[in-house]
Amino acid sequence: TNIIKPLNLAQSETTKILEHGSIREFRIRKLRQRQAIPDRVLFAFEGPEERGPRAKACQEAAAMLRETGVAVMPFTEQVGILDFARA
Repeated sequence: TNIIKPLNLAQSETTKILEHGSIREFRIRKLRQRQAIPDRVLFAFEGPEERGPRAKACQEAAAMLRETGVAVMPFTEQVGILDFARA
């Protein structure tokens, strides 16, 4: 079983982006501890369009999630998302 979850990391403030990622990171860790989540999880995220502090916060949030063992990719990577779903 695979889980593919959308994730909005395009909030207006860097702190909100990091908080959003942190909440998901916490949930994934807790679900893994309880063995209540499949091994294969993908977060397909939308991030800020411009470069700068918000984009950096988005990258940090994605890295936090990857550290939990989940896959994380921009929703624009449709081929990668479809490959994940088929595997």
